[in-house]
Amino acid sequence: MVEKKRRLSYRLLADRLFRQSDAGFAVVYDNFKSRRGGKTDRQRPYFLEFHIWPFYFVGTPFNKLSSGAHRLLVKQASNLKGSALSTVIVEATSHPSLFAFSEIIAVSNVLELEGTENSASLDLLRMFAYGTWSEYKSAAGRIPQLVPDQVLKLKQLTVLTLAETNKVLLYDLLMQELDVTNVRELEDFLINDCMYVGIVRGKLDQLRRCFEVQFAAGRDLRPGQLGSMIQTLANWLSTSENLLVSIQEKIKWADTMSEIDKKHKKEVDERVEEVKKTLSLKADVEFRGHEEIFSEHGGVMDFEEDRSSRPKSEIGEEWDQGTGRRHPIG
Repeated sequence: MVEKKRRLSYRLLADRLFRQSDAGFAVVYDNFKSRRGGKTDRQRPYFLEFHIWPFYFVGTPFNKLSSGAHRLLVKQASNLKGSALSTVIVEATSHPSLFAFSEIIAVSNVLELEGTENSASLDLLRMFAYGTWSEYKSAAGRIPQLVPDQVLKLKQLTVLTLAETNKVLLYDLLMQELDVTNVRELEDFLINDCMYVGIVRGKLDQLRRCFEVQFAAGRDLRPGQLGSMIQTLANWLSTSENLLVSIQEKIKWADTMSEIDKKHKKEVDERVEEVKKTLSLKADVEFRGHEEIFSEHGGVMDFEEDRSSRPKSEIGEEWDQGTGRRHPIG
């Protein structure tokens, strides 16, 4: 009964998510798998797995989804100066589908906020471009207080940062980085505010208490990060070239061994044919020798004639030395 109630509640949750996916989102609910962890139903752990991603997101960079908002905000930032830019920055950092801010930071009017009384707005924008929720808490005195939409956005960006280097995110780590107090709240956040939005794709593993990341949208490049990325790509290119050389050497070795095997097989086949011919010739010689033996004059036929020409008294008798007489054989 307990298992049926849990199954029904999970299906209702999946149906609710599916009904909400009217903007091109696909929500696929995999039937949860119960794994026996004890003797009773109450002691069984459950594994719930959701796959949630937008249809139009496949093969499309995430930044293109919010290109319209980008263009509008960049245009507004280009036409405003000073304290008026604070409103644009708040709007940008609160926008539900905007997760990249480098284009706005690159606007000359925004860069002019550096060192002015409005520099906190620029620091806030940089925090959303490169920082995380824990970094914001460390710099809370120097950055304006966030509104709820900004808090949600920065936590979403924090998940993206964690997913850059780890494909398996433990629940304990996520709860610590996001200031979440329980697993239910964390899973709701990952499903509704991350996977459903389309910034990540993955699996929730309740048994192992982790989130397996299959895809994560990219964030803005931090200052100095481009050099490390170039170095990483250079290392990858070098490794690929070495691997290609190794593969080519293996191909040459395989071709050489194939030729050696073909040559050896040809030699063996030729030797087999020679042996067959030798055996055939030997058999012919032996057969002809037997024919000559049985067909030459004075052979078996003469022997038979000699036997038939002997006296009958000598045929079928043997000499008994004891009695001095001949006895019939048998």
